Amino acid sequence: MASKVSIISTWTVKAAAGGSQHHTDNCKIIELTPWDILELQIDYFQTGLLFLMPTFEQVRDILKATNTSSLIDHLRVSLSRALDFFPPFCGRLGTTKNKQNGTTSFFINCNNDGAQLNHATAHGIRVSDIMESDYNPYVVRDFFPLNGVQNVEAASQPCFAVQVTELEDGIFIGCSNNHVVVDGTSFWHFYNSWTEISRGFNVISKIPFLKRQFPFNINHFSDRISIPNERVNAGHRFIPPPMLRERVFHFTKESVAKLKAKANLEMNTTKISSLQAVLAHVWRSVICCRCLDLSQETTFEVSIDMRERLNPPLPEGFFGNAICPATVTIKTGELLEHEFGWAALQINEAIALHDQEKLKCIYESWMNDPEVVKLGDLPSNYFMLNNSPRFDFYKYDFGWGKPITHRSGIGNMLEGKITVSPGQEEGSMILEICLSSETIQALEEDIIFGFFYLRTNYHCNRIFQASEIYYFRINCRAEFDKAGINNRFVPLIWKYVIQNPDCNWEDIPSLPSSAYTLLRAKFKASTSVVHSVFESNDGVTTKLLIKLQNGAFVESVIMRYDSSLGKLNGKPRPGGPRSTLCVSSQVGCKMGCTFCATGTMGFKNNLSSGEIVEQLVHVSRLSTIRNIVFMGMGEPLNNYSSLVDAIRVMTASPFQISPRKITVSTVGIIHAINKLHNDVPNLNLAVSLHAPVQDIRCQIMPAARAFPLEKLMNALQEYQKKSQQKIFIEYIMLDGVNDEEQHAHQLGKLLEAFQVVVNLIPFNPIGSLSQFITSTNQKVTKFQKILRDIYDIRTTTSRIFVGSRVIENSMLKGETISSSIYRIDIAFSLTWQQVAVSLCQSKVVVESS
Repeated sequence: MASKVSIISTWTVKAAAGGSQHHTDNCKIIELTPWDILELQIDYFQTGLLFLMPTFEQVRDILKATNTSSLIDHLRVSLSRALDFFPPFCGRLGTTKNKQNGTTSFFINCNNDGAQLNHATAHGIRVSDIMESDYNPYVVRDFFPLNGVQNVEAASQPCFAVQVTELEDGIFIGCSNNHVVVDGTSFWHFYNSWTEISRGFNVISKIPFLKRQFPFNINHFSDRISIPNERVNAGHRFIPPPMLRERVFHFTKESVAKLKAKANLEMNTTKISSLQAVLAHVWRSVICCRCLDLSQETTFEVSIDMRERLNPPLPEGFFGNAICPATVTIKTGELLEHEFGWAALQINEAIALHDQEKLKCIYESWMNDPEVVKLGDLPSNYFMLNNSPRFDFYKYDFGWGKPITHRSGIGNMLEGKITVSPGQEEGSMILEICLSSETIQALEEDIIFGFFYLRTNYHCNRIFQASEIYYFRINCRAEFDKAGINNRFVPLIWKYVIQNPDCNWEDIPSLPSSAYTLLRAKFKASTSVVHSVFESNDGVTTKLLIKLQNGAFVESVIMRYDSSLGKLNGKPRPGGPRSTLCVSSQVGCKMGCTFCATGTMGFKNNLSSGEIVEQLVHVSRLSTIRNIVFMGMGEPLNNYSSLVDAIRVMTASPFQISPRKITVSTVGIIHAINKLHNDVPNLNLAVSLHAPVQDIRCQIMPAARAFPLEKLMNALQEYQKKSQQKIFIEYIMLDGVNDEEQHAHQLGKLLEAFQVVVNLIPFNPIGSLSQFITSTNQKVTKFQKILRDIYDIRTTTSRIFVGSRVIENSMLKGETISSSIYRIDIAFSLTWQQVAVSLCQSKVVVESS
């Protein structure tokens, strides 16, 4: 298949002033250390950053400041100036053949032969194609120059090459670096300096120290290190096994913290780092998925930066290689019989062993018999760390904005290679793991491994928002008109996508071929898919398990009212039977309510407004929705902006759900309640009160400490004054905790000045470990009678059952409520692994991966 990447032009870029005026030492010839020579036989290491496309105004300002004619011209000029500070990057690898003993010596000749710069375009490739993919797309390989070139070939190849590839809506800058010349720390030092010059710096913030140094007086460079010719052969190439893929795993800040805490807790220590915990988790999970013989060995290699570990440390700005590998080799049976914290501790201790004496012993032995790394000689089940989350490349700005992610090239593609980079959120990590397709599939199906990662970077700048659904028809018409395509197809496209939310653009029939091309390039049908649909035997409820683009799951529930609730004044209510959709707003929840299943999951991430609206889109093909309640997973007001955007779209065409048919349930986020009516008026507000006094409320709802009851009631009073609408109060009945007569009187006095409807919810225990039990029917009836008869408060009760049993509301005073006022997640928010068990009596309507 032909590449989508086309090379427009290639330059040899030399140092602007010859590359020596910034250094006092004579650095024309740089002698190599054992650290450098070890890397001779491997490929250039390739690393790249993805940027959003600069705006017209940004490009104009950059060109005006530097007096250049185009963005690529600006990058070429700034690269030339940067190379003045880093002459090894525009030099070549020098060799001396020692015929008398059949060896070769190597050095860096800073002769200013130049670096390589490619300008390329990637046709039809968008930022979202990279950001939203679970894999490192094959096309990314073509974003790098010098693919397949080994470090030893730098006598005729540049030591540094960069390719600037223009995507449809972004720019990828991919660099290929000779590992004999630099390690990762030195490369990012150079990269940061280049971005500083691009932004107008005359002098970079850190001048590189070019003279090579090696400790322990092993090599004074009086004699160059000589390598036997048979050990350095440019024809000896490592060919990676077929069917290797680079899977991208995203570990959130919370997941990394959980893994670190778990590892240290298991080993009763505090010294295991976040990176060590994550690596051990991956290592043990992959080995488990491979189902190996327990007597087989497995090795994990971590590269240690020695700059600060030496005594004295290397000079500030040392430019070169200063990494030493630390390895752990153990039997797979030993790895699997322990928890992952044990594996993390083995990695930690292997790193700690690399002190001065250890290094001296390693390299004295190496000098007696110099060898180079050859990937093909590594044993099976070998894992190798590449890059580091400490490389904070999100600060590297060429003048039009910071990068949005990092990706690696094909260089040194070894099964078990793990490239770690920081995520956009501080403390998060992105792992590119090179594995066979079979192992990746097994890893994806590993529930324990899957709990800690998200499949797509949900912090990326390209998240599907509700406004894109709302404006699709307008934007699509405009794009069709621009492309000369009849826009009469747009309503047909919209209707098809609504009826078939999981479709691809190619599935839509009878469109001109040019329309398919435009849709693929400009729009996205949806970002979530329906994983499973569970329908109760009586047809009252339908539960959808929805898989998001990041691999997480959320739940939506359709609740259908029976015929008696679908009547008005004894006649069928206009519009037919009513269906209410219970919508999720977050994956997990921060509130930690002790009686709620979602609270036990912890918080993973907010949904985008588009992901919220897509729940309505998915459900629309199963049922006509008249009411929407934000009572699913998560606290809606903790995801305020997405909530508001989603509601605005739901109330507009084509959905046109009345705001009075939408209920937002909250534990009482005061600052959000204060602005909710102004932002989206006429909504129903439901408050999860659950206790009449602050002490009890804090006991069962830890988040209530941040929202004192007195201040919450003041906010509700102000909300009701503005909205002139009833407020729905949710009150879960917990035996012996909040269901006594005194509690009923306290609640009545608290609410008697409000226009409210109180919904009493007998607790529905989920699992056998619940600390609460359900209030008796007698207690519920007495509690209700006090509120109704003494305080004249309108009250409903709910009986909630999981699975195939009905959900029943008992309405008092013969009146019905326009939406279901109870927290569905009390009954329905199990973890997704538990869904099949909890609904084992139900009929599974849809199953898809």
